Amino acid sequence: MPCKLGDWSYAVTDTKLARETKSGTILQLYLYSDRAARVQGEPPENMHVVPPWTEFKPQTYRVDDYSAYYWLVRDWLEKADADDDATHGMEFLYSLNRLNVATSRARYVSVLMGSPAPFAPECRTPRQMRLANGSCRYRELAGVV
Repeated sequence: MPCKLGDWSYAVTDTKLARETKSGTILQLYLYSDRAARVQGEPPENMHVVPPWTEFKPQTYRVDDYSAYYWLVRDWLEKADADDDATHGMEFLYSLNRLNVATSRARYVSVLMGSPAPFAPECRTPRQMRLANGSCRYRELAGVV
């Protein structure tokens, strides 16, 4: 499907080690698909998850089928988060384990999409500086699309 980037477009694919595809995985794929739509100007038609129990054959989900579910959960989370701006804090956002798991599963390329704000953290302690360092280094080595 063509997009503003050319005669092609991105569809989100992720690998999981779980024995079944869970609702959290679908939400994660939809979030990535929403971000891809912002970059390419068109939402992907499908999103895919590759679990090991299918002999690594992708399971395909239509993005439109999960739109209402995603926005319902997102609205609920935003309202719940309004009471506590730092629900997870820097430990969650800058977890080196999360970055390591995400990039080690990539076969060819690792794409990190999102706001540039996390790459300019306001660190108040040496621990926070260590947490932010991995993501900031990733940004230094990465190219911007």
